[in-house]
Amino acid sequence: MQHPPIYILGQGAIGSLLAAKGQESKLNTIQIVRGDTDKNSRVELNGTVQHLRSKTRLKNIKSIDFLVIPTKAYDVENVLKELKPLLTLGAQVILSHNGLGTIELCKSLIGDIADIYFCTTSTGAYAKNNVIHLAGIGKSEWALVSKSPLVEDKIGKELNVKSVISTLFFNATQVSDILPVLWNKLAVNAVINPISAIHNCLNGDVLDHQHQQLTTSILEELVLVAKQQGLELKINELKKLVVDVANQTQHNSSSMREDVLNGRQTEIDFINGYIANQASLYQIPAPVNTYITSEIKALQRL
Repeated sequence: MQHPPIYILGQGAIGSLLAAKGQESKLNTIQIVRGDTDKNSRVELNGTVQHLRSKTRLKNIKSIDFLVIPTKAYDVENVLKELKPLLTLGAQVILSHNGLGTIELCKSLIGDIADIYFCTTSTGAYAKNNVIHLAGIGKSEWALVSKSPLVEDKIGKELNVKSVISTLFFNATQVSDILPVLWNKLAVNAVINPISAIHNCLNGDVLDHQHQQLTTSILEELVLVAKQQGLELKINELKKLVVDVANQTQHNSSSMREDVLNGRQTEIDFINGYIANQASLYQIPAPVNTYITSEIKALQRL
């Protein structure tokens, strides 16, 4: 008996990469095509170019048991409102994106009917000439973040989430608490993404001496906000993380820089904007992350 389809929303670089991984492993994965254009139909994986065959549009779907949402953070709310009527009771939903601020939103929108997971990954991908290419293989970490109170475990019926995530995502490891992982990644993104976008530079250039004071200030504000949420982060450890990632991806162009260069909306509201907004709620000054957020938004308007 074939498992219900694993729907993967959108045709972005990561979504298409996940679809290719599923197709290669003979999972019943289907991409949901959004908008009028069917794009990114080919993915280079393991030295060969795959043509993504299993696609559908939202109007053709009657119900969804398993959904992966690898969209930008700013898309999550509208996507969930659109898809909620199609989710079955006890549906499995996996979020995967940069930034913070969507988990509570998802709980409020679908937490009563669906089990929600979050998988964060450092694997990178990019589109060139309508072909998706790997920018680098990193690790992925995931956890259950919300279990529906209305649904009992459906032994023998629901898909094995661990198996699916391990197949779709590179180097996937289950963790007991995803929040420390997400805050560490937020620290890296809050430095590399906006600095590379504002100064139009590659990731490795973010480590230049001229950016060090700005890096420290961004992270100091982040640490204060995290503490209000019960997380004790150490700034020296966060700086080391930033250095490690910037060195590992030194020749890469950050997603935020690419968004700015191509006139697309960025995820700034869920990265530095999230830090600034949370600081305001806790009545903590966060002038640097507020400034960074406004600078990126100004670049978006150009």
